[in-house]
Amino acid sequence: MANKSNSRVRMSGWEEKNKALRKECKRLRADLARVAAERDMYLKSLYTLTRKTIPLSAKDIQEMETNPKQLDDILKELGDA
Repeated sequence: MANKSNSRVRMSGWEEKNKALRKECKRLRADLARVAAERDMYLKSLYTLTRKTIPLSAKDIQEMETNPKQLDDILKELGDA
């Protein structure tokens, strides 16, 4: 009788571990989908930007090195140009 009880406890522990792993897998799949959508957005932005001619002088590049900007600021400036 004790063997059946131990077997049920082991099975219950396995079922809980299985449930936890399935939950983590579901979470990771959602994270992957979110990251893939973000990647696609950045690629789309990059493709849009590279289709336009962006005039950059040596002075502009030097200024970027000494005063870096956030991507959102750069995209806003390009949209205003």
